[in-house]
Amino acid sequence: NTSDDLQEYHGRIRTNYAWNPHDIFFSQYAYAATKYDDTSQENSAIHDLTLGWNHDFNRRLRGTLSGGPSFLVPENGSTETGYNAYAGLIWQFRNATLTWNTSYAYEFDNFDGSRTGLTKTWSNSIDYNYRFSSYLDMNLSGGYDKSDQEDEQGRPSLNNNDRFNTTEETYDLGLAVRYNFLRWYT
Repeated sequence: NTSDDLQEYHGRIRTNYAWNPHDIFFSQYAYAATKYDDTSQENSAIHDLTLGWNHDFNRRLRGTLSGGPSFLVPENGSTETGYNAYAGLIWQFRNATLTWNTSYAYEFDNFDGSRTGLTKTWSNSIDYNYRFSSYLDMNLSGGYDKSDQEDEQGRPSLNNNDRFNTTEETYDLGLAVRYNFLRWYT
């Protein structure tokens, strides 16, 4: 991602090992970096190492559990160590799907409209999708995010040694109805 005053880079490598038809173990390395033109914001990079497990409990229920260390590398400071974590479940019914997940990680929020930069974020969401017919479906979703945001200059606050000194909580609720028409039109 790029804009007039910053560049953001992302990369990810993942390996899977199918233990049996119901269990897949995986390892993953993810990289994210931001380079700002404005010198008041500090350039930094995030390195995530993750080990995880996907399991099919039965034909209708599957889950994922993963986590590992995260390393925040600021351009003009010492490396911070944290962690990343993810848990999720997907239930499939005849005409419906229910999905729940929660995650925690360092991330960059440079293109969200508020330009908060580096954050530590807990994200939780639940989605329900119901297909009435091949032409009509509905999706109901809800979510909660809690982001600890970095000081504008990326410096620790005077009261403690934590560079993340502002907290923002976001709640969202959504309803979407989709109707497909002219499906075979060319």
